[in-house]
Amino acid sequence: MAPNAIAAPRNSARVLLEQTPDDNFEGGEPVLASLRDKWRNDEHRPVRVVRSLPFVGYDETTGLYCYPTFGFHQGKELPVNDHGFIDIAGNGIKTSLANFKIDRGRDFDPEWFEDFLSVNGLNGLAILSWWTAIYFVQQIGEQQVSFPFLEFIGQPGAGKPSSPACC
Repeated sequence: MAPNAIAAPRNSARVLLEQTPDDNFEGGEPVLASLRDKWRNDEHRPVRVVRSLPFVGYDETTGLYCYPTFGFHQGKELPVNDHGFIDIAGNGIKTSLANFKIDRGRDFDPEWFEDFLSVNGLNGLAILSWWTAIYFVQQIGEQQVSFPFLEFIGQPGAGKPSSPACC
């Protein structure tokens, strides 16, 4: 809820009507002031800040891979809660790209790897390794200071990307 939603009774009434069907705030300034004091001093309901990321993927601050409906933190999958964010040690985080659809998919099945290697050879394996590593570029950069540039060249129409990959 925006801070101005509890600044005045009229704002509270408007936000309640926008956020919840058929609810209304009919108290005056003294009632609202009393509620604000209770909310601030309620030790069982700490004030929570939910940080919204303008991207999908790795958040360096929390170490969370954040997606619209789930995330991964320290090797564990975390679902988005009923309020639309992921809770990590009392901190809320979510992505603002809610329309970005990512299906969780199935667990990794390496059955395709031998076919990939026989078709693409060691050059294909090097490209696959580099492509996989770019998912961890921030973590690698913290320890290695940089990440290598990769240029994949070959005959026209051989199946390589139309532009060089770099990071």
